[in-house]
Amino acid sequence: MAIDVEDLTYSDGHVLPANLAEIENGCYNSYRNATGLTYRPIADSEHLDWYTSFLSAAGERSLTDYVREDASVIQQYRLIWLPSFDPPVFVRLTETANGRWSLVATQTSGAGGYEPGSLSRTESRDLDRNEVGRLLELTEGAALMDRVADPCHDMGLDGATWSVEQLDGEKYRFIQYWSPQDGPVREFGEFALGLTGWHFGEIY
Repeated sequence: MAIDVEDLTYSDGHVLPANLAEIENGCYNSYRNATGLTYRPIADSEHLDWYTSFLSAAGERSLTDYVREDASVIQQYRLIWLPSFDPPVFVRLTETANGRWSLVATQTSGAGGYEPGSLSRTESRDLDRNEVGRLLELTEGAALMDRVADPCHDMGLDGATWSVEQLDGEKYRFIQYWSPQDGPVREFGEFALGLTGWHFGEIY
């Protein structure tokens, strides 16, 4: 799923674009409305509220905001990891025109399945050459952002939401998975979490 940058819209103070509520992900809703079965959007307004509450608590803003602030930004990835019973983590990876990649990571004191809490720790640094090479393997080499936005199953109660955003000069992309056990999303998420240098205990 890709949205042209010039078509991105934001509403109600949301950190994620409102376009996500307008795009069907090919999965049926688990309920019927007056017109019968309908397709689920990638993220409805309730989910946009939910994401925004966690991202805002961490001091994170829309990816387009960071481009407006710094014209040298070429592309960004952001991992949103919301484990049900543990503190949420956000890892933003940014490439600038000089070829440098940098990391900004934040964690809040809440729990991903409940309340966001408040900002509890941050980390920011440049990536080294080996880390950049691995990042490109996991994103471009694995065609990470070409995957479906949401597998066709309902989110569970015990687990974690793994979401990844990408913004470059042309497109915005968003994918989300529920507790992936393997595959490109899991590999990228573990890599991004590892870049923080923090200890998380169980990653689920």
